[in-house]
Amino acid sequence: MPASRNEIYALVKGSGLVPLPDLDQAQKTSTHLNAPLPDVLIGRKLIAKDKLGTLIGQFYGVGYVALNKTPLKKDILNLVREELAIERKVVLFAKDGYVLHLAMEDPQDLEAVNFIRKITSLSVVPYFSFEKDIKFGLRQYKGTLAEEFNRLLGQDAKQRLGAASIEELAQDVSIIEAVNKMLEFAVVEDASDIHIEALADQVLIRYRVDGVLHDMIQLPKELHPAIIARVKILSSLKLDETRLPQDGRIKFESEEGEVISLRVSILPTVEGEKVVLRLLESGTPEFSLSDLGYDPRSDQLVTKALTRPHGLILITGPTGSGKTTSLYTMLSLLNTDSVNISTVEDPVENRIRRINQTQINPQIKLTFADGLRSLLRQDPDIIMVG
Repeated sequence: MPASRNEIYALVKGSGLVPLPDLDQAQKTSTHLNAPLPDVLIGRKLIAKDKLGTLIGQFYGVGYVALNKTPLKKDILNLVREELAIERKVVLFAKDGYVLHLAMEDPQDLEAVNFIRKITSLSVVPYFSFEKDIKFGLRQYKGTLAEEFNRLLGQDAKQRLGAASIEELAQDVSIIEAVNKMLEFAVVEDASDIHIEALADQVLIRYRVDGVLHDMIQLPKELHPAIIARVKILSSLKLDETRLPQDGRIKFESEEGEVISLRVSILPTVEGEKVVLRLLESGTPEFSLSDLGYDPRSDQLVTKALTRPHGLILITGPTGSGKTTSLYTMLSLLNTDSVNISTVEDPVENRIRRINQTQINPQIKLTFADGLRSLLRQDPDIIMVG
């Protein structure tokens, strides 16, 4: 079994690398959020990732490897089948003569070590690696997004698609599969947003992961109309409208069968249309305020405000800061049989049972002002606008 939260707490406490009050607070947050203690310690910059990894490795009596900084070769990865690697949470990251170097979340899993030794007929040296890094390593079995696009589109894509009509582009099999792969990789990478940007001579695809945008692939500019057309088809938007912004929604089923909702925003730019797809939480969030990371004082203040018979709560913050999740969590807490809750939203990101949610539509003159005016005639107890 991987080291428990309490074992890691005792390990870090004994090292003296983190001040005890900070460590205690991190332990409480880890428990509240049901998040790994190392993620909290590293996220709050209380200890360097490599230092903590080395410390945990010493606890197991093995070395530490940062897989996200280690080049992983397909021929070495494939010495262990993907299914087995996923089941055992192990990644082969190096081969030195007759010795394999194996990254593990639990280096004490001797059954896995012995099994890999048996099927490869090679010696195996285990190393500790963090859960997130193991997941990163396992994703390499699927290759990179660039490799998948090159495989699907081929060398002649630029010439083949350049002469096609918009309708033909949107239904091209290689484009359909490439866009599906783009969505699939975003789910695997745990991205919150996908950006498809038109540059002067290229198309840039970027993912936002943990609040930071990362370049994923650069494609020939000739492929831009095909990718945009496919996104428009999936989100039921007008193919021939390129001068005005458009908003839509996509339902996408991942390879694991999980249904993912995406919010689509298309904006004309001087280089062509830019698309941003926001991956949304599926279903209604089932959180408490403490689950969202509210500290005890903030939790108490918000809970007190929610229980008042009258008043207003204003939520602001940058993109990805948790505004929507906070709003839906508060609505869920207030959603009882004795109240009538109505909302005016743009967009409706999650549908909540027993809450009357209205999507604004300026094209038919249903604005926030119009929606709010109508809501006031609906005998509401609670209104949410946003």
